[in-house]
Amino acid sequence: MTSSINTPARLHLWKTALFFTALLTGASLAVSGIAGWRKAAVDGERMTRARVLTMVAGFQKHMRGRGRTPEDLAAELFDIYSEQGLHRIAVYGPGNHLLHSYGSANRPFDLSMSPPDGPSPAPRMDIAFLDGGRLAHVTVEMPPPPRMGRRDRSPGRAGVSPIALPGRLIRMELVPHEAIELRGRALSMMLVNLFAALLFGAAAVLFRHMAQKQEQLREQLNRDRELRTLGEMSAVLGHEIRNTIASLKGHAQLLAERDDAGKDTTGPRAILSDIDYLQGLSEQILDAAKAGSLRLERVYLDDLAEGAVALAGCDPVEVIVQGEPPFVMLDRRRMQQGLINLLRNARQAGADSPIQLRMHSERHRLTVEVVDQNGGIPEDVARRVFEPFFTTRARGTGLGLFIARRSVEAHGGTIRLDNRPGEGASFVIEIPCDRSETP
Repeated sequence: MTSSINTPARLHLWKTALFFTALLTGASLAVSGIAGWRKAAVDGERMTRARVLTMVAGFQKHMRGRGRTPEDLAAELFDIYSEQGLHRIAVYGPGNHLLHSYGSANRPFDLSMSPPDGPSPAPRMDIAFLDGGRLAHVTVEMPPPPRMGRRDRSPGRAGVSPIALPGRLIRMELVPHEAIELRGRALSMMLVNLFAALLFGAAAVLFRHMAQKQEQLREQLNRDRELRTLGEMSAVLGHEIRNTIASLKGHAQLLAERDDAGKDTTGPRAILSDIDYLQGLSEQILDAAKAGSLRLERVYLDDLAEGAVALAGCDPVEVIVQGEPPFVMLDRRRMQQGLINLLRNARQAGADSPIQLRMHSERHRLTVEVVDQNGGIPEDVARRVFEPFFTTRARGTGLGLFIARRSVEAHGGTIRLDNRPGEGASFVIEIPCDRSETP
């Protein structure tokens, strides 16, 4: 017994756990993909710096040679490193004076990127990554060469490369292929992770939506089953009560006539009043239990409105009928009973407040509004107004608005409450009129 009671709660817990598990899985995939892409960008920059350091070591090796001009050295270095992505190499003298360049650059060099002035025992390097890391501009300040002895200054050695002099700068533009490939793989993985995260998120939302729909459907089926059982019981009970009440009413009327001679009719009249109340209650129970097919007929809207107002007994009511055609195909009795209940409900909410009954007919839709200015309905009551046997009145049955809803839904329509706390409330009925005849 306990297991059956706890089954819905456990099922709800499992559904909630699956929902959040899917969301967390999607979020972790997204975070993992973004983190991997960022790490690949950092690793790519490190790889590019390592490649540039390798190039600088090669520069130093070639600069130790003698008899090379800057032009020859730039051309030789470009031939060696062009396969590694080098686009251009340029040699600058003091004051950023261009001595020689080789290759073609996609962008001009930023001459403000020079390392600090002053000699240094090791090369000093500055790298700027452009176009999202797809291009690199490198500025290298070469260290001064070791001091040369007297033999190194012989006339035959006059062709020492000016690149080896202190203060010379080398600027390069290169494409970091390895870094680009690494970032490309990381970007692909990130996109895959984001797509998977999106799928997980969509699946979680869809699962949650379907779970809610399933829960609503289950609750609706339970309510329909309960109402069907209640309707069958109410039909039997209503018939029995009505037959018994009819017998009691006959005897009470005879008793009241017999006591007329003594002029003491208080008791019999009270009995008759209670019997009338019970008779009305039995009629409401039978109306609530009523189902089956509609008996459609041509109903003119002004006749329907005036008949409902007259039978409701809640004058004054302002009736407004508009639109074409002036008639619809309805079950007159069931629709009229629903309007009567709505009008009585509005009058009972405020004895002196004005009430409006508005009807607007179109070719494919009938709209009916019952509007009052009784200050609105409390929110906790407004949520339950259409529930059977829910009432806030001492002698209320709680079936009036339920019967009105059943009447409207039997015609394929909808009814809703537009509540305006502090002002009033209106019940809005919308019924499709595809069954309307043409005049």
